[in-house]
Amino acid sequence: MVKFIVSLFWPFRRLIEWTGVDYGQFITILKLKLLMDNRRNTAFSSKRGGEARNMLLMQSGLYALFGAILTGMLQVIQSAFVFYFVIHSMVMIFTAMLIISEFYAILFATSDNSLIHSLPVNGQTVNLARNAHIFVYLFLLGFSLSLVPMIMGAFRFGIITLVVYIGSLALNAAFTLFLTNIMYLGIMKLASGEKLKNLMMYFQVAIAIFFMAFYQYGIRLIDNTDVFNMFVTVHWYTFLLPQSWFAGTIDAIATSNWDLNHLIFVALTIGMPLAAAIITGKYLTPLFNKKLADLEQGDRSSPVRKTSKVSGRWSRTAAKIFTRKAEERASFTVMWKMIGRERQFKLMLLPSIGYILVLLPLMFQGKHMSSLGTSQMYLVLLYFPVLISATLANAVLVGEQKMSGWIFRSSPMNSPAELFRGIIKAGFIRFLLPVYFIVSAVVLFFWGPSKIDDIAIALLANYLMTIIIYYYQTPRFPFSMEKSAVQGGSNGIRVMLSMLIVVFIALLHWGLLSMPFHVSLLLIPLYLTLIWYVDYRWVYTRITWKEIDKNTRY
Repeated sequence: MVKFIVSLFWPFRRLIEWTGVDYGQFITILKLKLLMDNRRNTAFSSKRGGEARNMLLMQSGLYALFGAILTGMLQVIQSAFVFYFVIHSMVMIFTAMLIISEFYAILFATSDNSLIHSLPVNGQTVNLARNAHIFVYLFLLGFSLSLVPMIMGAFRFGIITLVVYIGSLALNAAFTLFLTNIMYLGIMKLASGEKLKNLMMYFQVAIAIFFMAFYQYGIRLIDNTDVFNMFVTVHWYTFLLPQSWFAGTIDAIATSNWDLNHLIFVALTIGMPLAAAIITGKYLTPLFNKKLADLEQGDRSSPVRKTSKVSGRWSRTAAKIFTRKAEERASFTVMWKMIGRERQFKLMLLPSIGYILVLLPLMFQGKHMSSLGTSQMYLVLLYFPVLISATLANAVLVGEQKMSGWIFRSSPMNSPAELFRGIIKAGFIRFLLPVYFIVSAVVLFFWGPSKIDDIAIALLANYLMTIIIYYYQTPRFPFSMEKSAVQGGSNGIRVMLSMLIVVFIALLHWGLLSMPFHVSLLLIPLYLTLIWYVDYRWVYTRITWKEIDKNTRY
């Protein structure tokens, strides 16, 4: 699969060389990156502790399954424009989330510069290979997510739309990558060194909110008054939405409609991504290399940060409430402080919180207050925080001191399970619980105190999912891995599988609500029993010193 992906760059060899890149070196670096990803173990590898192969194919298959479930409603859409508008909007949302949460470290990695500094490879080649690596994942994500709907569209609107859509996916990925590059480059001009790192951390959340709000607003341009005749009214601001460019181009070819609006869509589809790719490769890459060099120098010369002394009152109080054993309480207290200081951890986790905060107001858009009290939309709100649970499991592994595992290994514990239980509880209570309180307050405000039992049920379900996701992955000490070691789609797969499970749990909750005698309350003892089993039985079989030593370098 890696050889096939790399061969797709051959038609663009002249364009790549025009940007000052050595094509042979570019292909070699890209092939190496993809080969490493294809052999990387993840929490879902069948060969735990050994060599995993064909991970790219496995990830693509899971994305395709998830996309098929998400796009089931597309079969009622009769308009080609609306059909592909929805698909491209979905792809753009997921690719934007992926490039922000997964590939930030790749885009800003300075290790490549250090490794090849003594080799005859210019920075232009390395940086373009880095961007191409991200582009491949964005394209694979879009292709896999839309595999089923694109086949559906080929039967309904003609086989030519399948070819055009695949081309538009590549342009979509290139344009999304360009937007992210230009935004990051802009923020890099505002600060440098240690200040840049801190500013970038919060800028991540801003970008996440921007992308999510931008594309969610685009979906709301669809008039769904009649689900069988949905349409998008073209206004001047419709031309500002990239998904409308690609949808309009496919619609023009499918319906042979070449009016002014469709011609503008075609021009934007072809012109904007190509111009973005040329600008990125020819002009932004040198600027990026210079900024990365400054960032690397800042890593070496940044002074020791002075941290203000904190009382630790909140952490000690929370530890007394949520932990039982002394070992677990000590782990909880230490992790509470560490996760508040680890930049890489917050870079991964904060965007997922941003997604929830931007989705909250969008869910109420166009809804009448009088109709909210009789709807069951609050269940969707209560299960939103699982997005944080899925990210938390990976984020807690990433840190800047990858060889620090020996500190945890030297702890005087018979079982490392106590250590891991304190870690996940600290992350859950410090980051997920406050978000859940906000969501619960919204539910109580609009639906009233009668939903307190549903809030309790969903809270238990969120915690159960959090510990299952965390304990199931390969056991490793916190903050002991580089970001690139956990990227490559494994986190995306975990998020998707978690969402599928949560959809099932939420549907179970919803189904029991329609039954008499408050049958849904039976979920409380059920979830409490499962939590007890996972937290006090299963964890001891999953997390042992032997298993940790097998997957950790000291």
